[in-house]
Amino acid sequence: MYATTTATRDFALNAAAAAERAMERQACCKSQFKFKCFSCGEFINRGDKITKCTAPCWDGMRLRFRGADARNGLKQGEVAFYLAETGTRTWVHIGCNPCYWDSLPEDSNEYSPPALRPVHTDWNSKVWWEFEDRAEKYEAWRIMGISYYCMAKGYPWRNRKFMKDRIINSVTRFQAIWRGYLYKRALPLALAQRKREFLKWCGSLPADQFRSFPLFCQLRQTLNYGPLPQPLWEFAENIIVQRTREREGFLCDNPIGTQFDILMDVGFDGAAIYSAEVANHTKKELVANGESHLYFWVRFHHDDEVRKYHWKRLLTLQLECETFKSKHGILCCGPTGKMPVALYINKKQKKQKI
Repeated sequence: MYATTTATRDFALNAAAAAERAMERQACCKSQFKFKCFSCGEFINRGDKITKCTAPCWDGMRLRFRGADARNGLKQGEVAFYLAETGTRTWVHIGCNPCYWDSLPEDSNEYSPPALRPVHTDWNSKVWWEFEDRAEKYEAWRIMGISYYCMAKGYPWRNRKFMKDRIINSVTRFQAIWRGYLYKRALPLALAQRKREFLKWCGSLPADQFRSFPLFCQLRQTLNYGPLPQPLWEFAENIIVQRTREREGFLCDNPIGTQFDILMDVGFDGAAIYSAEVANHTKKELVANGESHLYFWVRFHHDDEVRKYHWKRLLTLQLECETFKSKHGILCCGPTGKMPVALYINKKQKKQKI
């Protein structure tokens, strides 16, 4: 309750006593409802001890003052009043240490950058002032520290939960998932690129010289072409950007005569890799929406069959074939322009069993 200026002294004393009890409950009390703690992300059940947060993370509304002041004839030691507040970021566990993101104004300098700022709770203030009062009387408590004081009093010191640690852990997990996604996306492209370089290196050597992939990697490392200095996620992004530029150049330049491989009948026994080349291409303009569609006539070397593909479909087929070849270690297509995939995979499985 709140004592007005016309209230009597007895009514003001009762209002001040009620305000003192309410402020004591704000430091530590038992919850009467079940709700979620915004600091640790866990639920606060009925009967759990909770405490009230201060203003920086407040997201509710302010109510009128409770208590009484000197206008009702109260003396300095009798005055007690507080400002009631509501919101979802008001109450937390007594062992939680919440925080908030402080963006700071635009005119702030480098000495005060935006960061996660801690939010003080009434429970932490209560424990700190108790420790300071005890340390002023007995200097040994100050030497032992506030952690020993909390353990001696039975306060939840070791079971404290910091909201900042939870945020950092979540951001770290998200970054790890994103790096794994980039690696998974760029690994087949990187393997295909390395195998093309290996085949080019093998073609430049004499016929009697020894060839092996480990020797190729060792020579590249000696020539400072081996491990890349940038991290894995940067390497993955560079591979993706490089392949995108290759595709854009393939579409812009004259692609007639470009050779590539296409995987057909995926998932069936007759699956095979066919070598093909671009025989012709055309560009169809659509006046309605201003878009243009590019089509390619592809001739297969196996039976000289010519098929028509949209440029997006053709690039998708090339990417699927390169991914499949990188996964199963296939370097090139057969001499007739066709290589049955099932026979190659069965031979590889037999070698592994032996």
